[in-house]
Amino acid sequence: MISSFRLGFCSALPRLICSAKLALGAIVLLVFSLRVSSAASELFPFVLPWDDATPSAVNVSSWLDAPAGKNGFVTVKDGHLFAGRKRLRIFGVNMAFGANFPSHADAEKIAGRMAKFGINCVRFHHMDMQAAPSGIWAKDMVTFDPERLDRLDYFVAELRKRGIYTNLNLHVSRKYPDRPAAEKIGNPDHDAGVDNFARRMIELQKEYARMLLSHVNPYTGNAYTNEPAVALIEINNENALLVQWHWGGLDSIAAPYQQELGELWTAWLRTKYPSAGALTQAWAAGAKPPGGEMLRDVAFENGSREWKLELHQGAEASFTGKQGVARLDVIKAGPQGWNVQWIQAGFPVKAGEPMRLTFRARASAPGKAQVSLGQAVAPWKALAREDLELTTEWKEFPLILKPDADDAGARLSFSGFGARTGWIEFAGLSLKTNGLDGSVPGELKGGVAPLKHRDI
Repeated sequence: MISSFRLGFCSALPRLICSAKLALGAIVLLVFSLRVSSAASELFPFVLPWDDATPSAVNVSSWLDAPAGKNGFVTVKDGHLFAGRKRLRIFGVNMAFGANFPSHADAEKIAGRMAKFGINCVRFHHMDMQAAPSGIWAKDMVTFDPERLDRLDYFVAELRKRGIYTNLNLHVSRKYPDRPAAEKIGNPDHDAGVDNFARRMIELQKEYARMLLSHVNPYTGNAYTNEPAVALIEINNENALLVQWHWGGLDSIAAPYQQELGELWTAWLRTKYPSAGALTQAWAAGAKPPGGEMLRDVAFENGSREWKLELHQGAEASFTGKQGVARLDVIKAGPQGWNVQWIQAGFPVKAGEPMRLTFRARASAPGKAQVSLGQAVAPWKALAREDLELTTEWKEFPLILKPDADDAGARLSFSGFGARTGWIEFAGLSLKTNGLDGSVPGELKGGVAPLKHRDI
């Protein structure tokens, strides 16, 4: 019967017939493609209705084991998901923002349409970012909007009825209402990382989780904590304290959070190290001075012998240097920013060893540029790269470039400005292996210990 169609259908037929059908299908597709490409006037709309759940040869809703959760909670065995004794393979989709809260009539149609496609899990994403109608919150961003919550409940129930599991996301993109916005300037987007240690944010998130997960869905009769159709709960999306620290996202957080994190860090140090001397000794491990200057002719006295202009795709530019200031004039722009590159090559770099690049720059007009350490031969891979925001005034650029591979003769390249005419000037260029200051500023008694080593 058509309703019992499976992906393995061809395996039940003689191989010759299957091969012939596949070949015929390929020929038909080829002819169709040629016909369409040769006569655009013959194109026609091919619409997939969003609310179609009609029975047909392509309706695979019978594959779903409805209702979702009928065999109990999803469990993990030997690294795999199971629904009861049966292996659970998830074919899921995201719903985000206001799409998490369809009307009752639309929820029935959407659930039916998903089931027709064989979708068996829906991830409820970005519910927490905004107030209704795009989010679950009331205007106070602390309590739920009753209508949005009702719509969510009904949608989950309709999915469950058709064998579709739920993946609830807790913190995704909420900016916590723990302080006035003016006191939070500098925090990463969505308070990422900060909510791993800020006490009030943690309390607010616990309240949110308790409110949502203990809420009883009137259409299933279950609280979400007791709902076997909830296969997964994501606690915090793309949000880790150490990642934010590594990215530098904690360096500019608002003052109240800097103070709170510093106090926590200091308390941990006091517990770990019995004295300021022990802390100083531990902190000094790995300290080293910066390496010697690696750039050649930073005064630009040797013309173009050390510094080279590389031009592509018809771009035209010139380079002049005088008294420590290099000037690049893009006379004819190319189609891409990399069509003009200013380069010095021959630097040995090691994977993971930070390089400190410092310089000043300005341009005839504000714009973007890039600087990279990369391979000087094909495939010209960039080993480390930073984006630059140029202005018409001199601007300092202290950068740390950390190559992701060894290279005995890497090149330093400035680019990104080849698609526009104008001039760019550089001065004070320096490239050294990075050093680390192992000293601990201040005393352990009182004050706040540093959060990381200082680059030098």
